[in-house]
Amino acid sequence: MVSDNTIKRTMQPLLGCSTKFRVVIISVLAAVLILSHRAHRDLNSLLLEKPEPATEHQIKELQDDRGRLKVELDEQKLLSQQTLATLLSTEKQVDDLKKEIQVQSESKVAEVESFQQCIMKLPEWVKTNSAFDVFGAGMVKGSKGLSDKTAINHRYQYMYQRYMSGFAQRVCEEGRSNRIRILEIGLGCSRTGGMVNGKPGGSALGWRYLFPAPAFDLDLHIMEFDGECGKKWEAENPGIAIVHHGDSSKPESLKKVIKEAGGDKFDFIIDDGSHLNAHQITALDTLITDIAEGGSYIVEDIHSACSQWTANTGKVETGLVVSGTKGCMETKSGEPTILAHILDWQKKLAVQREPSPGVKNIDVNLEAVVIHKPLNAPAHVDN
Repeated sequence: MVSDNTIKRTMQPLLGCSTKFRVVIISVLAAVLILSHRAHRDLNSLLLEKPEPATEHQIKELQDDRGRLKVELDEQKLLSQQTLATLLSTEKQVDDLKKEIQVQSESKVAEVESFQQCIMKLPEWVKTNSAFDVFGAGMVKGSKGLSDKTAINHRYQYMYQRYMSGFAQRVCEEGRSNRIRILEIGLGCSRTGGMVNGKPGGSALGWRYLFPAPAFDLDLHIMEFDGECGKKWEAENPGIAIVHHGDSSKPESLKKVIKEAGGDKFDFIIDDGSHLNAHQITALDTLITDIAEGGSYIVEDIHSACSQWTANTGKVETGLVVSGTKGCMETKSGEPTILAHILDWQKKLAVQREPSPGVKNIDVNLEAVVIHKPLNAPAHVDN
């Protein structure tokens, strides 16, 4: 409230003013006093006012709201805990995965390093991709010049390099054995003692040189028609190869050799025997199933289909003649040649029919053919 003294002090300066002005000023002051009084009254009324007590319904609503709020808070707390657990679990899984990848990576690096170190210990002909004839040089040196596989009229070294080098590198793969099994038909015996310089066994010596221990565990077997020559050579060259007596014109004789050699499949079977077309076909048809996956069956001197010469049967005189003809598809007696037989097999491959279980490709090379069984080839035949 405004005191009387305050009013007097306020009015004192107005005494010297005009009446009209004093009336205006007094009117304003009156209005201010009235408003001040009302405000004071309203303030006291607010200060003295007491809240009305809540009803039971309002109390229940508040309690329900509080309950719902608690439930929501509990749910949010549980969700947060679950989210945290999920994040921690995911983080652990990520860490475990990182560790697993690191272990696998380190294992792979170690495997590659081990493979590379193993490769470095292998003979040069296995490692090289050079055009230089490393395989041929090794065959000449190992055979002491007694093999004609690298002769100008054959030049088989390029074929052997292609198929044998990749196979030889597989011994360095983790978990693989370094054992390699080779069977060659024909020791090289002849009426003069041997096909080259009068001495047999040049190729056997060459194989032993090209697949040396301890890099390879070479299990080398030779089948020779001239049994006496074969026994004599094996006795004079111990530890090079096991020589078996056999006749490549007779399936039972061929299977007998397989049994004598332990019965396991061979990685390479090489026919360098009589070169008679009928013998080459019989041996191929009989022994192709004795080739292991990843291995190859090789027939040398397939120009027997197109040429004629006296067959070499060692000191055993047979009078047999390799009787190829100019057309190369049939012998003089009208029988299919080895080349005709191979062509028939290739025709089957051309229409996705395997000529023998696992045979997937047939490569004709210089005077020779390679019948190859890739790894993991399905055993399917459609005659």
